[in-house]
Amino acid sequence: MFRAVSGAGRHDPGDSPCTAAPGTAGAAFLHEACAAVADGGAVLGAGLIIGSFYGLAPVYAAEQGLSTEQVGLFMGCCILAGFLVQWPLGLLSDRYDRSVLMRIFAAALVVASLPLAVFPSVPVEVLFGVGFLASLMQFCLYPLAVAFANDHVEAERRVSLTAMLLMTYGIGASIGPLAAGVVMKLFGGHMLYAFVCGAGVILVLLIRPKAVTHLHQVENAPLHHVAMPDSMSSSPLVVALDPRVDEQVVQEQMQTTVEPESEPESEVVADADAETEAQAEPVAGTETAEAEKHERERESETWKA
Repeated sequence: MFRAVSGAGRHDPGDSPCTAAPGTAGAAFLHEACAAVADGGAVLGAGLIIGSFYGLAPVYAAEQGLSTEQVGLFMGCCILAGFLVQWPLGLLSDRYDRSVLMRIFAAALVVASLPLAVFPSVPVEVLFGVGFLASLMQFCLYPLAVAFANDHVEAERRVSLTAMLLMTYGIGASIGPLAAGVVMKLFGGHMLYAFVCGAGVILVLLIRPKAVTHLHQVENAPLHHVAMPDSMSSSPLVVALDPRVDEQVVQEQMQTTVEPESEPESEVVADADAETEAQAEPVAGTETAEAEKHERERESETWKA
């Protein structure tokens, strides 16, 4: 999963749906994260570049002869570039392969930083213009790497992924100023952008579009839904088969609601007697009417006689 930050490309739509294997997900996640750090991932490279910029760009600007006010303007101009590029970057990352975009922006960063890396001293206008352009490129790397990593992780593991991303970025941001500072002390202030160019070249070489390996995943993992025939659509078992419902809650509800309360035996007998009496009353009334009719007929015959 975490290797997606360093070298994986777009997810192949033909791959079977997979989820992390239970019991081994944590170890596999840590293994993939450590492998990504050791492999020089995009997040680590972004930390090297951005950390060295924030720590040493004011020193570089001061060595170029800028006043304190101009150093502040230079830093504000570069940070403004990173702010402005985020919205169009989001549109591009939603439409194109993020691994390809990371390679393109890393290569563009190398080209944009090359003039500042080659020439020990440049005019103020060139410094501001090239610094703005280089900042446009360098502040694209970390958002792309984070977005790409989240594309290949389950929703319930994004908190763990974010922790690993921040840790990796922090490692790069800690090492970057130290390494760039040593190079600047030995060869001059313009070596800051030479260091940025070197980190950009490494990113271009390491980030290669390729399929996600799914080493920590299983092929026959359960789906996030349960397929049911139409005949079960009205069955009470539908709730029990819902993966979002806790099984213990379903069992408790079935024990309390499914089992009907048994009626007392006396009430059942009384209801049966009442029903029998109700059916017998019309029959008794019919027999009485017929007897009275026969009695009247006999009396009329007696009077005639």
